[in-house]
Amino acid sequence: MTPEETLNTYDLFDATILSHGFSAYMRDYQITAKVHQGNPSGVYVFMLQGCVESHYEPSISPHAFSMDDELLDLQKMKKAHKIDAFRWGVKGAEIYPGWTYFSNSQKAKVWTEKMGYSMHEVKFETNVYKLNIIFHNLKVTQPDL
Repeated sequence: MTPEETLNTYDLFDATILSHGFSAYMRDYQITAKVHQGNPSGVYVFMLQGCVESHYEPSISPHAFSMDDELLDLQKMKKAHKIDAFRWGVKGAEIYPGWTYFSNSQKAKVWTEKMGYSMHEVKFETNVYKLNIIFHNLKVTQPDL
């Protein structure tokens, strides 16, 4: 299956990204998400193999982007005075309004020429951030919980 077909297998609309970042060996970009709707639902690891570019940008307003460490802890969050700031302690981001696979991505075409491998671009838009990733392949697994 192509990366686009693989992504379409899962109903990622409103799924929760629990964690994301480069793998320990730094070649691949890993997204762990809880899929709430559809079949199959559950927790999955989306391994975007051969990541050559990633871009993270907050989608919450600068006013709501608090550096208050009390908003990192669920217990302290309940007592925090800044109720108009994003509460980081929720430890997740909802994939809303959704994700986009760019079938004619110029960035992916440039990287395909550079690398000699077919490259793809996907964008995840969440209630907290936007994440664009250029990568070669996608594998999905279920973690041992």
